[in-house]
Amino acid sequence: CYGGRWEILKTVKRVLEACRADECSFSEWDDFRRFSLLSNVPEPDLVIRSGGEMRISNFLLPHIAYTEFYFIRKPWPSVDELDIAIALRDYARRVRRFGR
Repeated sequence: CYGGRWEILKTVKRVLEACRADECSFSEWDDFRRFSLLSNVPEPDLVIRSGGEMRISNFLLPHIAYTEFYFIRKPWPSVDELDIAIALRDYARRVRRFGR
């Protein structure tokens, strides 16, 4: 079962195995990220969190450093196209700083 903490542990194990085989050098995040289970998946620009919860729930922990969040009170099965359009419009108005 996927969880962000589980993914971090699996990634660290892969890194340690590579280092034992003398195949590791790290100077940037991408050097670490290539060992991730989701290394071939782009990091999300936007996460829409439904159900009124204002937390990330162990979801994609190593991949959301610069992700924007939009929170909606409706439970996910009730979210419709208008809700998604509103979230995307909100996202489009944001100034993304990527940690700066």
